[in-house]
Amino acid sequence: MATIINKIATGGGLVLAGILTGKVLNLLTHIFLTRTLSLKEYGIFALVYSFFMILSRVSLLGIPTGLMKFCSAYNARNEFLKTKNTIKTGFAIVLISTCIVSFVLLLFNKVIVYNFFKDPDLRFCLIAFTLFIPIFNQTRSFQAVIRAFKKMAHYAVLKETLFPCLFLSLSVFFLTINNSLSSLIYAFGTALIITFIINLIFISKLYKNLQGISQKSIFYRPLELLRFSLPVLFVGVSYLLLNQLSKIMIGFFQVSENVGIFNAAMNIGAMLVIFLNCIDAVFAPYISELHATQNISKLNRVFKTTTRWVFTLTLPLCFLCVIFSKNIMSIFGNEYISGYYVLIVLSIGYTINSITGSVAYILQMSGKQDIELFNMIIAVFINLLINYLLIPEFGIIGAAFATGFSIAVLNIIRLLEVFYFFRIQPYDFKYIKPLLAVVGSTIIVFLLFNTPLFLNVFWIIKVMVFSLSYLALLSALKFEDEDRDLMAAIVKYRKM
Repeated sequence: MATIINKIATGGGLVLAGILTGKVLNLLTHIFLTRTLSLKEYGIFALVYSFFMILSRVSLLGIPTGLMKFCSAYNARNEFLKTKNTIKTGFAIVLISTCIVSFVLLLFNKVIVYNFFKDPDLRFCLIAFTLFIPIFNQTRSFQAVIRAFKKMAHYAVLKETLFPCLFLSLSVFFLTINNSLSSLIYAFGTALIITFIINLIFISKLYKNLQGISQKSIFYRPLELLRFSLPVLFVGVSYLLLNQLSKIMIGFFQVSENVGIFNAAMNIGAMLVIFLNCIDAVFAPYISELHATQNISKLNRVFKTTTRWVFTLTLPLCFLCVIFSKNIMSIFGNEYISGYYVLIVLSIGYTINSITGSVAYILQMSGKQDIELFNMIIAVFINLLINYLLIPEFGIIGAAFATGFSIAVLNIIRLLEVFYFFRIQPYDFKYIKPLLAVVGSTIIVFLLFNTPLFLNVFWIIKVMVFSLSYLALLSALKFEDEDRDLMAAIVKYRKM
């Protein structure tokens, strides 16, 4: 138990540093874009990017998750030939499927642009992103294998940090030369190609280490890989739809400018799952191993600890997004402030997603991917229905409610299913400490900054006071032993 917790803490610290850096770079990129491009151009980019993400996920066929599951299990049993051949099989399937999807999309891009979105300005952007799909997907497959081998430091850099850094740098470069949507697309494509090449170099070294195995290399059980991966595909696509469908339906019912406002708010709200993403990245391979060895009691203890970490780190961020929603949206520009209600609603939905813990991966890595698929179908249907009913009358607020509500319902269902199948749940009395600390910090900020002396203090100062108060109260209530492991791991990584 302690060994796994320490490994997750260390790996979580590594991934946290990578994801946090990537999220900050991504946020800076979108702030730069909203300040540089027109609201319509930014809305077009956000809309086509959402479409691109959905189609790329479809063409992946769920193979990255399958690679992670099977390679982790084979490595745990020292069956390295099976690992090698599974990697070869997975990469081949992804290459074929992505090329087919890109070809079909190129054939029908005019129909999509003129009949669905009814905006001819989207066409060049859509064609460019279609050509990016094979490169993007193969890179994702590389990163899944890196994760399966538990190379978390490399995963943190190659998956979470490299592309955002390149995209920001190249966006500034290209848009400074020529402030247009086409320049942004060139920046995105160049960053993606460089990311692909660097990931390819690293994965080639990992694969080469398996070449020492003398047995013949073959395509290994492609049907078994697909049998696991295809339900995961629909799970992944459905989850992506939960996050992207609202933007596409706003584009269908309304105008590109509203997509831009919604996307800006979502970029902030989505940061609330950053700590869950860190834990999932490290915990997922261990779930497969613990389930394979039927060590459910250890799985339960790790589940409790990691979920409490996520709860402790996410809850204060949610409060900040709600309290300072107008101020946060103003960083994108005055025309984006109207989206502050969107930020509030999405923040609540994403927080519920985070504080239920790694329930999605527990279901997937334990062979319950069919159940997870059913969950996602229900959630997407709820999302689609609410979007259809609310967007025409309430606009982006209705879209925000559809996304936030469906995400919350989905994760509550997952939590109940994990308890039903495995009799495990993550909550205990240790959660009271961070809850009290957040409530206490909110009271301190409210009382202090509603006095005449501090009434007009800049909002960033208030955020800093809230954060420091939270840490002080949490420390006064005393950290758990596992929390010290997490903090030590993060501090250790920062000193590297």
